[in-house]
Amino acid sequence: MEGLEEWNTTHYSGKEGSNELLFPKLEELRIEQCGKLRIKPCLPGESAKYLCMRGCDTMLSSWGERSSHCSTSSSSPLTELEVAESKVPMHQWRLLHHLPALRKLTITDCSDLTTSPEIIHSLSSLRALCFVLLSQAGLPRGLVELTSLQELTLYRCATISVVPEWLGELTSLKRFVIGRCQGIRSLPDSIQATKLEYLQIDDECPTLVKWCKSEKNKMKLAHIKKVVFNLGERSDD
Repeated sequence: MEGLEEWNTTHYSGKEGSNELLFPKLEELRIEQCGKLRIKPCLPGESAKYLCMRGCDTMLSSWGERSSHCSTSSSSPLTELEVAESKVPMHQWRLLHHLPALRKLTITDCSDLTTSPEIIHSLSSLRALCFVLLSQAGLPRGLVELTSLQELTLYRCATISVVPEWLGELTSLKRFVIGRCQGIRSLPDSIQATKLEYLQIDDECPTLVKWCKSEKNKMKLAHIKKVVFNLGERSDD
């Protein structure tokens, strides 16, 4: 529905004399390839917890404009958001400023992950962050400020060759998953400073798996309770 420009999520209730949400019990919502879409006055569903937006740049970047959204958007109950195929720079993702309950963010195949202090601050409640098909050479530097982040996942990020040293500054990080990222050949020395409890690296990262299994580097991972290299091979040291 590439031509869809507006979705009014309320209707007038003659009985109550006020506007009511069209889908008050909606819990999950997926919107795909609606690049011009604006939703007003607010997201449908008072209890919606999950939103997936694929190719919906106008909605992502214009959220909160007085002309298109109501003030209730600032108290959205959403806890999980997936953004895919966005061409808008991440620092313009205004929707993030209105999701105070957000706990998990998945970013898939988005071309510009330039952040800003304001955007990073809006993610202060985030507990899990997942990057899929990342097209830039490294992770956004601003992520180091996400001190409440507990889980980080990199999947099919072929352009990434280095895990940054500032990984050790993510003081709450407990779970780190790397899948199908063949360019990553080693982990930073700062991994010894993390409080990781779980590390998973699949066997499609052969060079990285070999690095982890070397006697020299096993010591760097010794503090991690569980290290998983593939579904059939585990190390609980």
